Amino acid sequence: MRVALALLLVVASLTGQNIIKVPQDFPTIQEAIEEAPDGAEIRVSSGTYTSFQIVGRDSLTIRAKGKVVVQAIELDGVTAAITVSSSTDITLSKLRIENTVLDGVSLNDCTRAHLDKLRLSDIGNDGISVVDSIDTCIEKTRIDDTVGRGIFVVVSNDTEISKCKFEDIGTSAIAASDCNDLVVEKNTIDGTGLDAISSTDSDDGRYSKNTVKNAGEDGISIGGTDNQLDKNTVKDADDDGVHITDGSGNTLTKNKVIKAGFRAYYLQGSGQVLDKNTATKPGDDAFVCAGTGGHTLTKNTAIKPGFDGFWIFDGSDNCTLTDNKSSKTGDDGFDVQATGLDATGNKSSGADGHGFEVNAGGNTFTENKAHGSGGFDLFDDAGGNTYIDNTFKTSNL
Repeated sequence: MRVALALLLVVASLTGQNIIKVPQDFPTIQEAIEEAPDGAEIRVSSGTYTSFQIVGRDSLTIRAKGKVVVQAIELDGVTAAITVSSSTDITLSKLRIENTVLDGVSLNDCTRAHLDKLRLSDIGNDGISVVDSIDTCIEKTRIDDTVGRGIFVVVSNDTEISKCKFEDIGTSAIAASDCNDLVVEKNTIDGTGLDAISSTDSDDGRYSKNTVKNAGEDGISIGGTDNQLDKNTVKDADDDGVHITDGSGNTLTKNKVIKAGFRAYYLQGSGQVLDKNTATKPGDDAFVCAGTGGHTLTKNTAIKPGFDGFWIFDGSDNCTLTDNKSSKTGDDGFDVQATGLDATGNKSSGADGHGFEVNAGGNTFTENKAHGSGGFDLFDDAGGNTYIDNTFKTSNL
């Protein structure tokens, strides 16, 4: 068989293709990997195969031709059904990983790994883990029924996760830590035990056009600096819809949160920017400015929150609110408990409580409007604030 394979590779090299077939040329994927030259493509026919490892290789493709199932057998040193380490330009395509007590796929110290159209189900730990790697691309992959995370990325740069589907994930569908330039876009997530998308200590990421349903905790939780979140939809999260946990300069644009169990948008850290986001029927507040302040909110809309439309938390000073709208709130349209706020052109309608409730001094309100409030359109309980050309039908001043 080895002689036949050698002749096959000679012919293949002349035609510009190195193709090895399993089980026709080798009975196992592991044996094919060990004999394949760099640049080869291993084509695997339908069947069930044991776990395999790729270590220290350059330019190798493993592609399923039919229904190929990989299952892990617990051996010393084996931590995943498929392990790729210290390798460059590795492609895994159309493989299935099922019924394993281990991780599904483990990438460690890799460059330009490409995982395409994988299917992972009934995974005893994480579906895919990416550690200390660069330029990883995971796309069009489906992951369901994991005990741990769907995809876990740590200490890695330029990772892209796109057009993947997640269902019934034990903890988080996508979790990242200490990463730069992470791209998470056009993924669909339905059912997680914890935050659906969770990123900590990660900078310059982009989270775009993801759809999240039924998160066990937050829909999207981001910690870091200069991340962008745009056009994501979060529905029925048990806790917050979108939670910025720390950092600064994170930008949220045109996101939608529907029926969060707690707050729709919760901003910690400093200097976060929200533009044209909507919150519909959160159980508590729609938009909360917390942390040390300096947040900028422009043209955001709160609809029927259980409590306040916009809550400027005590200590979150020097925020700017411009042209935001709050309607039919369970309590106040705008509740201000910090100082240094610049509020211009904001509107509150149909608040059960006050349209604007102000509990701190040193704030400026210009051309704001409130009507239909259950309490006062403006209730100032602090004094020392400046009001310019506002329209409040009722006021305690």
